[in-house]
Amino acid sequence: GDNSDEQMCRNHFQCINSDLVPVSSSCDGKFDCNDYSDECGNGCRNSQYNIFVSNINLAMSILFGVLSIIFNGVVIAKSFTDIAKSSTLMGKINKLMIVLISIGDGLMGLYLLVISAYDIHYSNRYCEKRFQWLSSLQCAMIGVVNTIASQLS
Repeated sequence: GDNSDEQMCRNHFQCINSDLVPVSSSCDGKFDCNDYSDECGNGCRNSQYNIFVSNINLAMSILFGVLSIIFNGVVIAKSFTDIAKSSTLMGKINKLMIVLISIGDGLMGLYLLVISAYDIHYSNRYCEKRFQWLSSLQCAMIGVVNTIASQLS
């Protein structure tokens, strides 16, 4: 039917799109409403509205991301000049390893900045957009960057 007989009942939760789910299914960590309102509503204490739990975490991610890219860029540039100056094969290999580690750390900085940018982009809507983000090409690509960064470091 049209669920009109359920409008006054207290044993269900009404989704924003008017679907009805048992009240016990609301805020249980599983999305039962197609619009995610059973898990992303104001009554759910465990809802994650941003990728980062706090603005301090977001600020630290941005800070470390920027510093990582800057300082590792400096290390990479200096190491390439040191490779050219090195007279032994072992010295060249040693400096090349430093370059690889710095590339990995720089990529991790890039990862932190991209995740921070998406946290700002979703601005308090991450709960509703979580599945869209997690299944996106951008999320997959930044996951690859993170994996490469971890392996190089």
